[in-house]
Amino acid sequence: MILADGSESKYFIPKKWRCVELERVLEKHQKIIIYGCGYEGKIIKRLLELCGYDILCWCNSHKKMSGAYIEGKKVVSPDELLNVH
Repeated sequence: MILADGSESKYFIPKKWRCVELERVLEKHQKIIIYGCGYEGKIIKRLLELCGYDILCWCNSHKKMSGAYIEGKKVVSPDELLNVH
């Protein structure tokens, strides 16, 4: 599978299998927070959204990231996450 940036993915799994596996452990109405907003976090976000899950926000320990928005979702610190969510 070729990714949008032109690189080849070694982790290709057919869409129907991805969503079935997620449905085994997650419920559609759960609030999902992704820890880490780097490359892997973005892949996880896209996969979850592809399967119909809603992402609440990102959590990242880098202070410079706190308060930023990445791909339309706010980045919160671990401390803020514990206090608010």
